[in-house]
Amino acid sequence: MISRTQVRKTIQKYIYRRNRTHYMKWPLTGEWSIRYYFTYDAKSEYTGKWVLKSHHKKIYIVLTKTEALEYIQAKAQRKEPQEFFSLTEFGKGYRRTVIDPDSGTDCYIENKGRK
Repeated sequence: MISRTQVRKTIQKYIYRRNRTHYMKWPLTGEWSIRYYFTYDAKSEYTGKWVLKSHHKKIYIVLTKTEALEYIQAKAQRKEPQEFFSLTEFGKGYRRTVIDPDSGTDCYIENKGRK
């Protein structure tokens, strides 16, 4: 039988000590994309927001829905977004599932290398 302490620690590990991210992404021309974050545990100020993101400089700019739609209409590479589900284990890397309307679903684990 598993002890109550072990069950609590497991629940803590898999429910409460995670960094979950769920968003839709529209790649724009260049290094930018528009994202709508359903959940962003590490940066909760972006949850439920439209964001213009620079992939190289890691800049996040919060947009109104109208501004986001205008960017998507004018500069998006396609109208259908990719959908991302990520789960980060701090210091260990992350697990990610990507749903792409053209190529289907991709799942992978990426480990962060320590320098």
